[in-house]
Amino acid sequence: MTSPNFSNARHVYLHARTAKGVLVFLFAVLATLANAAPATTEIDPWKPSGTIYYIKGLPRLILGFTDQTGAATTALVSSLHPEQLAGMPDGLVQAKDSDIFTPGHFQALWNAMKAGVCDDIQKSILKLVNNPPNSAYNPLPCVLNSQGYLLANFQEGWTNDSMQSVTGRRIRFDYLVPFNAVIFWVTSPHTCHLGSNCPTEPTDPAFSMVFNLDITVTCTSSQPDAFTLPATCTPAASVDVEAVYGGDVTAQLTAAATKFAAQLAAEGAATAASGGAAAPEAVAGAIAGAINVAIKGIGAAIAAATDEHLRDQVSAALVGYVSSPTLGANAQSVNSDFTTLFNNLYFADLGGLKPFVIRFETPGWDLDFGLVYPLPAKPLLENTTAASNKGSLFSPQIAVSKPEVIAGQTIPVKCTDFRGAYVNSLSIAWNKTVLGTQRSKLGWGPPDQVVTIPALTFYATNLKPATMYQFVVKECDGLTCAPKSDVLTTVTEGAGASDVRFWLDNSTNQIIGQAAIGNNAYSFSANVTIPAGTTAGTHVLNALEVGTQVATVAITVCPVSGCGPVIGVFSTQSNTFYPPGSLVGTGNPVVVRGSKFAPGGSVWLWLDGVKGTRVATAPVGPLGNFQASFSMPMTHSGQHQFVAIELKPGVKLPPVQKGKTPVIPPQDFVIAAVAINVAPPVQ
Repeated sequence: MTSPNFSNARHVYLHARTAKGVLVFLFAVLATLANAAPATTEIDPWKPSGTIYYIKGLPRLILGFTDQTGAATTALVSSLHPEQLAGMPDGLVQAKDSDIFTPGHFQALWNAMKAGVCDDIQKSILKLVNNPPNSAYNPLPCVLNSQGYLLANFQEGWTNDSMQSVTGRRIRFDYLVPFNAVIFWVTSPHTCHLGSNCPTEPTDPAFSMVFNLDITVTCTSSQPDAFTLPATCTPAASVDVEAVYGGDVTAQLTAAATKFAAQLAAEGAATAASGGAAAPEAVAGAIAGAINVAIKGIGAAIAAATDEHLRDQVSAALVGYVSSPTLGANAQSVNSDFTTLFNNLYFADLGGLKPFVIRFETPGWDLDFGLVYPLPAKPLLENTTAASNKGSLFSPQIAVSKPEVIAGQTIPVKCTDFRGAYVNSLSIAWNKTVLGTQRSKLGWGPPDQVVTIPALTFYATNLKPATMYQFVVKECDGLTCAPKSDVLTTVTEGAGASDVRFWLDNSTNQIIGQAAIGNNAYSFSANVTIPAGTTAGTHVLNALEVGTQVATVAITVCPVSGCGPVIGVFSTQSNTFYPPGSLVGTGNPVVVRGSKFAPGGSVWLWLDGVKGTRVATAPVGPLGNFQASFSMPMTHSGQHQFVAIELKPGVKLPPVQKGKTPVIPPQDFVIAAVAINVAPPVQ
């Protein structure tokens, strides 16, 4: 399947001359979507360097995609329903609401700033033309063009602020308001101040300053050989003084505008005749008409100026120096709009909407920012139950809460991290390939059935053991659908595959217990009976589920008379003992629990016996149990042991002779030990 392709058609060039120089307007015509191209095709939206595109219509945000029927299409993002945009990259949704795409945004911006710009220019004239006896005064309200014109200029080379030549890719957006004017008077030693009564002197000369207003935002690509996102935008604003005329300039400007309009129409017709896609006479006429209206508002009741030398002085003071803070502030605002737009488009690109495309659409002469939604890949289905069992990071383990047992008794065994055999149920999952909020249709069987689910997983239950099942999914969002997945075929395991079997030591043929894992494969309990004829001493209890590793735990089988004192390193989380010889890190918290000690006494706990380090003391309870908590002291790595020593209650120590160690018979002590392994300290 293919994705939309934004394609360039032939360009129509239009040149317009102002009093300052030549403005080049390029009217670009882009065909509608051409034949679909592969989704991986990168489309370069770059236009011929140096050309200026006149944007008569509305800047728009376009999304190209393959719809749910498989047809390549485009749509204005603003026309898409919330359900269609649900889950799409945030950048696209936020870009849709850009002020740049608001109808009449730039015209409203110009209308809002007009008064402030005029006030700035009037103040600038009074400040710049202030060299007594020739000082400006009484500037009239500005005659401003009723509208501005948005242009886009594509550049591959320019000169930076350090006057160095730079190559790269950038687009300059110009909001140009041409042919504006303001009239003011200038004092003169031999003329009369406007409004004064000077019978023998003429009135101070009046001057007309004609100027263009320009807001520029320059957005530079992050790559030098293609206009790719992200782009960095910088603002600029200028008041370009075209000329300063003495007296009434209505006739001069009207003539210039008439010539300007004629040139527009002639060049537009010539371009169309040479094979251009459309003639731009209507657009040219609209521009010329607006300029004529503005010029005719300047008025004619102005005394003519005869002092040409003074006019040159006034012109020199103004040309290149007039500025407008209001225009500059609005340039910052427009730059912020473009910066935010390009950032959002970049985030949309990172979210999977690519490539980024620019096009110009006729007959509205709209500037379109475009993104392409590539055709999603087909989802990959997986039996996650089987995958989890195969790739588990944890091996099965068993533990006991009481490590000593009398032969013939039953002990509870806690089992963890055994794999969950899928005999009667299994979990199916697939990856999300569409960009928006997905809704998947999953077909499976036997028996054949289809379910619609918003999630990316499906739990199949009430299955038959040792039976083949097939699954296939079709994934869609609000705009498009991914191709159907490949069919996943899986077979449930046979009956008994989820049983755990227990035996002692190496007697693999003598099974002493059996338990079904059940639904909770990661934590369950089993009861195991130790055979009555088992010899007293230390044994290894083994557990195995078919296809997994053997899990073991050490236990002590006691004679019928009972077990002696015993200690072990205890896990308060699982409420079971760690196996003897388990790793203990220095500085880590340790819990040691003991049983079969003399009730009512006190235990001293040592590391490696009385010649080692005493680590804790603990009272013995009425049932002969104790528990001690402490931090593992620093010691060398390797094999060690904890030793618990209790002096039996009622035993009195004999008198100690000076310089000698008291002798206490062994039967007066209760002693138990457990082996541990200490890890080397972390370097």
